[in-house]
Formats: sequence, C-alpha cells, structure tokens
Amino acid sequence: MIDSMDIYRALKDTLEAQFNNIEVQTKDIKNPRPPCFYIKPVADNNSQTAADFETTDYIFSIVYISGTETLEDLLTVKEGIKRSFLNPLAVTSFDDNEDIHYVEINNLDINLNEDEYFFTASLSMQVTQPLSVKRFDSNTPYQMEEMELEIDSEM
Repeated sequence: MIDSMDIYRALKDTLEAQFNNIEVQTKDIKNPRPPCFYIKPVADNNSQTAADFETTDYIFSIVYISGTETLEDLLTVKEGIKRSFLNPLAVTSFDDNEDIHYVEINNLDINLNEDEYFFTASLSMQVTQPLSVKRFDSNTPYQMEEMELEIDSEM
C-alpha cells in the first residue's frame, strides 16, 4: 500500500539521482543552505472508488533555492526537474514486502521567482489501490459466537 511517505522518499531519491551536487534539505527550511531542494507535502485526499479500492490524490511542492543567484542556474535546474519527472515515479512501498509501483505525474507546474532566485514546482499524482481495511479473519477479536437454535415445528 503506497502512502505519502513512500512518495516523499521516491521524490527525494529522484532529485538526489538527477542533481547529485544539490542537497535535498529535510530539516528546517527556515535556515536553507543554498543550493538546495526542499520537498513539502501539500495534500493527500482519499476517496473510495469501488467496493475494495480507494483513490488518493497527492500534491507535493519542491522548492529550489539557487546558490549562484543567476537566471541561468534557475532555468537549468528547472529543465532538469521537467526531465526528471517525464517518466513515471518509481515508488517503493515499505508496508510489507517492498513492492515497486510506478506512479504517473499528472501535472507539473513550475513558478519562477527571478527576483529572489528560487522556484516552486508543484507535482500532482493519483494512486488507485486496494483499500487498506482488513476484513475479519480468524485472528481478529470480533468473531461471531456460535449459537444453538432449537426450532419446534407444529404440523
């Protein structure tokens, strides 16, 4: 079962692979050390789409803060971001068996701030998967008790 932490890890791994000289900052974004990326989960909304499936819409923002403070740097990294997310995102689900799933990026929107030398990339994706609700089985405490029933019939 894919969750938002699995997608966060996949985004971080993709950025680190594409931009090995730019740190993906995971701690306090209030004190950035440029050049750096910062990944922020924005939303994840679940809805049940069928009896046993749910669809989750995820939105993440990736902030890039330039170290050289040049427009050329911003545009170069922006194009690298676009190339990095053309292919489906390889997401490893760490719930039980570390399955790899491929998630399509539905929308990638990048807004440049040329005055302060940073940009924000918003990525949206949709994941449909089986519901995580476990059905009753023999290990749950909610088992039905056996009842005896006597029926008297009159004929």
